[in-house]
Amino acid sequence: MLLYIVSGLVIGFRKGFRPKSLSFQLLIFSSVFLVLSVLFFIFVAIPVAQQHEESEKLYSASYNLRIVRQALINYVKSNNDILPSSERWCDELLAYDENLSKANFKHPADPNWVIAMNRNVARKNFGKLPNEVVLLLEAKGDWNTAIDQNNITRDTDRRFINIILKDGTIQDYWLPERGIKKGMFHERYVPVIWMND
Repeated sequence: MLLYIVSGLVIGFRKGFRPKSLSFQLLIFSSVFLVLSVLFFIFVAIPVAQQHEESEKLYSASYNLRIVRQALINYVKSNNDILPSSERWCDELLAYDENLSKANFKHPADPNWVIAMNRNVARKNFGKLPNEVVLLLEAKGDWNTAIDQNNITRDTDRRFINIILKDGTIQDYWLPERGIKKGMFHERYVPVIWMND
């Protein structure tokens, strides 16, 4: 309908038609306003909403890392300062903490990504670990995923992963093009420790 009105106006103006009525001028003004509103919605409002949704998912991912870390600390406090085993660490935390759910272990933006435990710290004394040790990280996997820096692979759409250290610091780490090989973990902030055996 809008196209019909605009084409009628263009043809009318080419033939020398000059409307002088107020209603016709209001019709032109409302048509221009409608076109500008649609363009604003397409080029401004939709990208802002998508960006807000993406930032909300990233916040949820960081929140899940903190929740799982806190459950891990509570588990350690009641288990003689020993971290759970790498094979069943999610099951042990879920059985221990009633406030934790399976959704806390999933990445909100990508169902193929989960929170994984650093395999090198499993069954170790939490109190004796340095503050810079990687405790939990985002990784491609499923339930009870436990990996170390040699098992992290770069997904096509993920340029970095979030990790949480023993002291609770969350950092984002950029991944190289072909995944992480020994000594290739690129940190942006402070160096981290993986506790390799």
